[in-house]
Amino acid sequence: MALPPSASVEVSLATPQGSCALSYAPLDVDSIIHFVRDDSAGAIALFIGTTRNSFKGKVVTRLEYQAYSKLAIKTMADIIREAASGIERSEHQTSTQGDPCLIRCAIHHRLGFVPVGEPSIGRHILFLRIRQSYPI
Repeated sequence: MALPPSASVEVSLATPQGSCALSYAPLDVDSIIHFVRDDSAGAIALFIGTTRNSFKGKVVTRLEYQAYSKLAIKTMADIIREAASGIERSEHQTSTQGDPCLIRCAIHHRLGFVPVGEPSIGRHILFLRIRQSYPI
């Protein structure tokens, strides 16, 4: 009897506000930063989650990530859309400028085994102004 196909498959999705991806490959933080980079922006806020070497006093050598990829990628895209719509302009920025405060966002997450010290999640957000990047 054949095993059913794994739900943890590599997938990526582009949205008007950015991109999200699930991958078995190591995260390429520099390429994610390059994706969100824009000369009109004043800040890139980064969050990089890594595997640590202990948890509750026990040694950790790696983590293993699985996902129901179809739902995970949809949820990641929803997070990006919600973040883009929920960020307010700073007081010195006029409402007639027409530019969004959050310019571009990328959320990438590893699947499979992630050894200690390696990134497992990267969230990179490009903001029009530095002040708007701090609440994230």
